[in-house]
Amino acid sequence: MKVVMHTAALLLSSVLLQAGEVGAMNTFVANTPAVADEVNANFSEHTTQINDNNGRISVNSAAIAATGLLGWSTLAVPRTTSPLTGTFVGEFVKIGDMGSYVKQQDASVLEIQYNGRICVGVIADDQVVFELRVDDTPSSGGPARTMLQYGEEGCLPSHPATITGIFDGLSAGNHTVSMWVRAESSGMAVGSTNALYNPADSSADHLVIKEFGTP
Repeated sequence: MKVVMHTAALLLSSVLLQAGEVGAMNTFVANTPAVADEVNANFSEHTTQINDNNGRISVNSAAIAATGLLGWSTLAVPRTTSPLTGTFVGEFVKIGDMGSYVKQQDASVLEIQYNGRICVGVIADDQVVFELRVDDTPSSGGPARTMLQYGEEGCLPSHPATITGIFDGLSAGNHTVSMWVRAESSGMAVGSTNALYNPADSSADHLVIKEFGTP
């Protein structure tokens, strides 16, 4: 996504940086007196196009600034307040809120990454999927997920996880990041339980939130 946005910014700048064309100029011949009005007209045409180019450059600079990194934040993620002890087969269930970020612009895009550890006390199904959401809504740029498979149960030790998601369509203002979980089974669902993030309450678990402007 960042590459796409940066490419779009370069394309935008290539359009806005087109120089204003100098119009027809008066031509002077050697050993022939120059007429003041014609000389002044040439200078006037150059001045007009120079000012036009200056305006284009100013607009382009503002456009480039709007498509870059607008803001970012690193948030410590505390341990899950309480394990998700009920079963969560078939549909995502919320584990807890992890932190919040104040978005600057309506049209901007958020890139959110969780770096930490996850665990499930009992995995009785094929796999358990963890998902990052914003305001309880999944990522619009594809699933922001990771998973633990059958046999990876238990929280001693827990499992390292990095989950990244792209979120757009969010208005300016405060938004809350949360973690959700779902158990999946190819046969009869049994029901996994006790899902946590940052089970050891480590200070290393964190969210990195970046806000990018769009052209």
